[in-house]
Amino acid sequence: MREIKSNIALILGAGGQDGYFLMHLLLESGYEVHIMVRHLPNFKDIKFVHYDDLYYADSDGCVIYHYGDITDSSSIVSIFQKIKPSEIYNLAGISNVKKSFSMPQNTADSIALGTLRVLETMRSMGIKSRFYNACSSEIFGNAHGVQNEKTPS
Repeated sequence: MREIKSNIALILGAGGQDGYFLMHLLLESGYEVHIMVRHLPNFKDIKFVHYDDLYYADSDGCVIYHYGDITDSSSIVSIFQKIKPSEIYNLAGISNVKKSFSMPQNTADSIALGTLRVLETMRSMGIKSRFYNACSSEIFGNAHGVQNEKTPS
C-alpha cells in the first residue's frame, strides 16, 4: 500500500533539464512527485510509474506520470482532480527560440494560454496550491543588468 504524502508536487513540462533537476530535488526532499507529459522523458536514473499502476507498483522514490498536454484543459482538470497537488511547477511550453518564431500560434497556445488554463483550473476548482511559472528573460527584451518582476516593460 502506498503512503499518501502531504507534499504533492506536480510538474508540467518535465522533459527538459529543469524538469530533471526539479524531479530529483523534490524526491530528495520527500515529496510525492507527479508529472504531466506528452511523452515520457528518457531519464535513465529516475524510476517512473504510471498513475493507473500505483495500486500494483512500489512507487516509493518514483515519479508518477500522467499523460496530458498543456494545450488541453481537460487533461489538466483530470490530473488536478486525481492528485490535488500542494505545489505546481509550470515548465511547459515551446522553449526553442527558433521554433517559437516559426510557430507563433503554437508557442502562444502552449506558453501564454497554457499558463492561463492552469491558473483558471486552479481558480475554478478552488485549489490553493503554490504555483511556480517558469519563463524566459526574453520577456524583458534588450534590457541590461539584473531583471525581476519590478522591471518596467
